[in-house]
Amino acid sequence: MTTVIPVAHRSDETRTLELLGIASIAFFVPFLLGGPQLLVGTVVNGALIYAALRGRWTRLLPIVLLPSIAVLSRGMIFGGLTPFLVVLMPYIWLSNVILVSGIRFCSFGRCPAAVAVIASCAFKVAFLYTSASLLAQNGLIPEAMVHAMGTVQFITALAGAGLVGLGAAISPTIRSASRQAR
Repeated sequence: MTTVIPVAHRSDETRTLELLGIASIAFFVPFLLGGPQLLVGTVVNGALIYAALRGRWTRLLPIVLLPSIAVLSRGMIFGGLTPFLVVLMPYIWLSNVILVSGIRFCSFGRCPAAVAVIASCAFKVAFLYTSASLLAQNGLIPEAMVHAMGTVQFITALAGAGLVGLGAAISPTIRSASRQAR
């Protein structure tokens, strides 16, 4: 029988290594998978949600920032539209903060997990879609990018949460993290 060390008793070094691994996934998945956005977004949103349950705020910043930096640097997902991603990046970062904040706030016993996930994903997408729409109306990004910041983001955020939920059902370590976060 395997013994699981509760999250609260893990050393700072262990948590740092764990979050470094999650940050690596958040950065390298766009390089390794190369698309489609549904797959890459699901894994990245799963990493964001997992990190929200596991890490302290001070250690979450790289995980929030790295995915869009990786996409920009590789010129993936948006193809020729990638230069416009520079304009959209601050809004993507803020939407990731909204997702992580919502998961962290709701998961510590303040509301049921399903409510936390759906509300956090909805707020993330509402902010990102509204921002992209305004940027497109002002001619700063092409209209084609707006669609990718709406429904697709919502689907990948929910699927990422499902990925973390599936991991919690299978892995004692992830299950321990989600219980500890409640």
